[in-house]
Amino acid sequence: LLGYEWPGNIRELENVMHYALIVCSGNQIVATDLLLRQVEIASGLPVDSDDPDVRLLWSSAGTLQMDNGSGGNNVWAFARDGRGHLSSPVVYPTQGAGTASGLGNQGALQLSRDGRWLAVVNAGSDEISLFAVTPQGLQLTDKTGSGGKRPISIALHGNLLYVLNAGGALPGGKDSIAGFVMAGGNLYHLEGSVQGLSRDNAAPAEILF
Repeated sequence: LLGYEWPGNIRELENVMHYALIVCSGNQIVATDLLLRQVEIASGLPVDSDDPDVRLLWSSAGTLQMDNGSGGNNVWAFARDGRGHLSSPVVYPTQGAGTASGLGNQGALQLSRDGRWLAVVNAGSDEISLFAVTPQGLQLTDKTGSGGKRPISIALHGNLLYVLNAGGALPGGKDSIAGFVMAGGNLYHLEGSVQGLSRDNAAPAEILF
């Protein structure tokens, strides 16, 4: 910590320490809990391997996907080695449910710009799951209602998260958007953010900032 330049000043220090408190597994923060700038832009996955070409730390050389399973939604994490080969997946349950059918969407899971958080829709249970991205893998930190029916797309900007709910084709459902604030590994509903679309059933596909 003393040798780090802290380009983000005191705000970056606060964010790093908040993050470390969330992901630490015991009563003491260790070096692997501190996600500093040099490993900040992360989207890869760690794998167990003796191959020196395999990156054991989170890197930009990985793939994340969601299976949308109706019996339990999961994030599948694949690491990629220096030759472009994918590892066997590590599976992380979202603790929510999918629909087991195509969503006709973009952005069902989104990685934050700093690489520290992954947000995932659970279209079958009308929820959003939030994971912390750690050097050891994904850690589920929160799950909350999406503010509507059939969430299919997420947009992230800083600590703001907006979700597109495409429930207009469901009984009693309407297409809408809802906003949340990400803080301390939790999602907090943004008051007044739920807004309907131009029609109750507009067949939307994606939300963006």
